[in-house]
Amino acid sequence: NTWSVRIYKQAGVTISNFANAESVRAATGTPYVTGAPSSIDYANSFPGGRLDDFYMVAETAIYVPADGSGADPSYMFRVTSDDGQRLYVDDELAVNDDVLHGATAVESAAISLSPGFHSIRYEMFERGGDEVAKLEVSTNAGSSYAQLPAFNFGGNTGFVFKFDSLLAALDSHFLTNYEGGEGGSYLDLAYSRGWV
Repeated sequence: NTWSVRIYKQAGVTISNFANAESVRAATGTPYVTGAPSSIDYANSFPGGRLDDFYMVAETAIYVPADGSGADPSYMFRVTSDDGQRLYVDDELAVNDDVLHGATAVESAAISLSPGFHSIRYEMFERGGDEVAKLEVSTNAGSSYAQLPAFNFGGNTGFVFKFDSLLAALDSHFLTNYEGGEGGSYLDLAYSRGWV
């Protein structure tokens, strides 16, 4: 499975921003419901059915192969939600949309990704009404978008997903960021987050 999705909800608690959302996650500790979709594309169809006042955290890892040019390829991400949303690429905030609104698309700036593994974390919260969450990526400066992991241009371009070989992700990036933190190794982290 490509994504690890966790939804947090607490009876009687309103979620109208990420501060509320994080308080609910801390108070409950355990997800209300989980999922493992192949892409993030929800429209009133989240795991657990129609819900109000919930917080979703979706995580995955991607592998960017070297293309032989010596330059790091550039990508843009577009996220759409009802209500608020945040996107992190390698734990760096790429989109911060912490307000109530109807279904709204927000684009990241161009992000250069070096060859190797990269972590993606998408968060959204829903106050009430329609429920929408979608994540897409562009390799042509935002001219067109496709879902992760639906776009795969083959060969040495585009993302390649390697969930059957996560041991290869024990590179300096993940050792630096996760050693002694959430798991001690990337494989421990992957198991703890339900990626494998």
